[in-house]
Amino acid sequence: MLAWILYDITEDKIRNKIAALCKDYGFVRYQKSVFCGETEDRILKILVSKISDVMLAAEEKEDSVLIFTVCDTCMKNRLEVGKKLDPDSFKIPRLIIIG
Repeated sequence: MLAWILYDITEDKIRNKIAALCKDYGFVRYQKSVFCGETEDRILKILVSKISDVMLAAEEKEDSVLIFTVCDTCMKNRLEVGKKLDPDSFKIPRLIIIG
């Protein structure tokens, strides 16, 4: 499944931790605060848990992370303005080291 992670985080240290987690789990940066990647449900749940831990430790009430999955049909029906999106660029097999 294809998952998107979007965040609005004010503090650099926390934002960098979230970005590093996204990269560690094989997600690719699409924009400064947007990552996308092909993943499995169990892997996504682990990542969500780690992101939650970082966010709870930060105690910033206004910061947010949005994580959602998109089916292939939804991706095909997307509308684009500006930078074109190649969904296949997020489906490249990557080595993911968890632990």
